[in-house]
Amino acid sequence: MLLLGLSNRHPYKRRLFAGIWLTACTYPIVVLVLPLALAHTSRAVYLVVAKCFAPVAECVLFWLAYGESEQIGQPSMWRDLGAIVIANLASFLGGEIFKCLRLVRSAGMSRRGLRRVCANHGDMAQAALSIPEKYNQCRGQQENESQNQKQYRRQESHTRRVRRNIN
Repeated sequence: MLLLGLSNRHPYKRRLFAGIWLTACTYPIVVLVLPLALAHTSRAVYLVVAKCFAPVAECVLFWLAYGESEQIGQPSMWRDLGAIVIANLASFLGGEIFKCLRLVRSAGMSRRGLRRVCANHGDMAQAALSIPEKYNQCRGQQENESQNQKQYRRQESHTRRVRRNIN
């Protein structure tokens, strides 16, 4: 995205390097640090914090590395910063759509079912945010059922042992 979006004052090598470097700086924080720091909050809070942090941090880093005082307030500066924000937004939406499609496949949901989910939530991004919650609820129910079955087996085996001892 930055290859196309950054202003013409940056050569292609710098654009390519900036895309890799900026992601390398913020991705570990977004993926490793923030989930631990926000572990006791909802996914929505995490997404807001992470998706605000990444573009702001990348804009600051980019400006510190390549900004020039003559460029302050110029269209090229706004284009560069806008390109970084748009690249982050595109990355986020692409990742959410990918997660949504992966969850749909793993849940065995048909395309029609996906359309219903998307129609109920208005758009694909909202649907991508809602499916993990439903998936986690189903998974939680399955785990509870599994624990209940184990408990039933234990009780049943205890009952059988008692009956054997009586006979």
